[in-house]
Amino acid sequence: MIDQLLYWIISLLFVIALILGLALLIKKYALPNSPNNPLFKKNKLRRLEIIDQLPLDHKSKLVLIRRDNTEHLLMLGQSGDLVIERNITPRQKNEQAKQQSDEQTDE
Repeated sequence: MIDQLLYWIISLLFVIALILGLALLIKKYALPNSPNNPLFKKNKLRRLEIIDQLPLDHKSKLVLIRRDNTEHLLMLGQSGDLVIERNITPRQKNEQAKQQSDEQTDE
């Protein structure tokens, strides 16, 4: 009797582990918005991407998007959407420009 109960418990844990593993694989590879999705990688020349987002409250959030190497800060909410700042230079380019200016002043 105890052997049968132990067998059923181990079988149940194994099935639960298989279900969780399958759920993780589906989440990682099969969801349409997943960057790991092989179907999603076909369009390598993407012009638009979300850089960062910050929830302000349960109805609104700040979103930093990049379009054609230019970033824009938006506030999205239930009452409407608002452009906070346009044409932000991406941070990587600012850091590279600073390094180049520091190298030029050292010479």
